[in-house]
Amino acid sequence: MRTIKKGATSQSVYFDVLDSTSTTGGRKTGLAFNTSSLVAYYVRNQGTATAITLATLAAANTAWSSGGFKEVDATNMPGIYRLDVPDAAFATGAGDDVVIVLKGATGMVQASVDVQLVAWDPQDSVRAGLTALPNAAAEAAGGLYTRGTGAGQINQDANGRVDANAKAWAGTATTLTSGLPDVNMKTITAGIIAAASFAANALDAVWSTATRVLTASTNIALAKGTGVTGFNDLSAAEVNAEADTALSDAGVTSVRQAHLDADVSSRSTYAGADTAGTTTLLSRLTNTRAGLLDHLDADISSRMATFSYTAPLDAAGTRSALGLASANFDTQIATLATSAALTALQSHGDSTWSTADVSDLPTNAELATALAGADDATLAAIASLSSGISASFTSLASYGDSHWSTATGFATVNPDNAGIAAIQERTDNLPDDPADASVVAGAFTALQSHGDGAWATGATAPTADAIADEVETRTLNANMTKINGTALTGDGSSGDKFGPA
Repeated sequence: MRTIKKGATSQSVYFDVLDSTSTTGGRKTGLAFNTSSLVAYYVRNQGTATAITLATLAAANTAWSSGGFKEVDATNMPGIYRLDVPDAAFATGAGDDVVIVLKGATGMVQASVDVQLVAWDPQDSVRAGLTALPNAAAEAAGGLYTRGTGAGQINQDANGRVDANAKAWAGTATTLTSGLPDVNMKTITAGIIAAASFAANALDAVWSTATRVLTASTNIALAKGTGVTGFNDLSAAEVNAEADTALSDAGVTSVRQAHLDADVSSRSTYAGADTAGTTTLLSRLTNTRAGLLDHLDADISSRMATFSYTAPLDAAGTRSALGLASANFDTQIATLATSAALTALQSHGDSTWSTADVSDLPTNAELATALAGADDATLAAIASLSSGISASFTSLASYGDSHWSTATGFATVNPDNAGIAAIQERTDNLPDDPADASVVAGAFTALQSHGDGAWATGATAPTADAIADEVETRTLNANMTKINGTALTGDGSSGDKFGPA
């Protein structure tokens, strides 16, 4: 019996085939994939027989191919044949047994191979295909530990115990003193250590030491008083430092201190009782609001930049923004209104513009100079003119094709397409140049050159009798469909003679 893992692929089995004609147990040789009547089948446990389509293999050691069949060696291993079993035979599923049969050829005894399907892998030398086990050799990296004192082994000094060398506690390297770990116990659960666990007078020995440092609020709480070292030995510098810290925490700044340096009594001459308004004001003057009052001593102008305030332009800045070179604003404005270019433009009347030559128009440079010196009235007039021209073009563009086609003087006449087509039909066959008579003459010359000598000499055409005589003396191969106007049936062959339809 052969053992194969479920789901294994590309598996081959070997048959030992006996010769049915031998009385001494001889083996059958010479079988091939296409030997007459040779067939192979397999069956899964509680299944039905499934045929295996046999195919040839180039050699006994050729790579696996489903259904491949080959005799191993007729001389040295007679009767031994290799069969490449289809993967479906070993697929994971119902049944744990597979039987494969080879039979049918003349002179052979039926042979079979029984295969046991298992969940483990008999070819896996490390863990037999069992994924619950480490995929590494014992004592190797990733493998199982064994008992002993070598690498990858655990030593036991006695049953039920493990000899371990603790290198770290909770991830922290251990510190050893005389071979024993120094342990710093952070928390001990109440009641876990009983008084009886300590030796007699062991706790008394703790207090026999001359000095013990106790930290307030950490491991001891003491009431204020005298006679306890550490409570009455503060220096003046330490007291001052603590006082400064307290003042800072209360919001007492150096600005406020400056206002407190004067004698408070000199600040007020009012000796009467507080009014209701004064009492309300004093109650609203909190530390925070008092701190805001300290900022009023700064120059207000220094605050304006913070709020993106921009100072107004001075005289020089205003002239720069307007493009004026000097301070004589009125003089420059008057010059603009009397510039030569503007005066030249104004001097042209309607008749002058309508008859002016294109060469008389100002250049771009002259227009730029004129516009630069024009006053507001002139610029407004130019803008109005531009707007009027734009409106005119817009009005013209608003007229569609239907308006233009019906407008007086612009009416259109549809072409006579039928007449044009008739003319084209008669002229398509004309030569490229109808006035050139040589083209027509050449066509007649070509006609005269065709045919036998009758065309060339202009002899009389043959008569109908002459044509009939010619037909009678020649073999005529024709497909006749009518005779004297009567339709025919049949093709004239044997069994399908001609006849009237």
